Amino acid sequence: MTTFKEGLTFKDVAVVFTEEELGLL
Repeated sequence: MTTFKEGLTFKDVAVVFTEEELGLL
């Protein structure tokens, strides 16, 4: 259950981080 929650959190963070990078570019 912890792994599942961490997976969603990591994915959400990755998506936001990617969007921020694209914005900077």
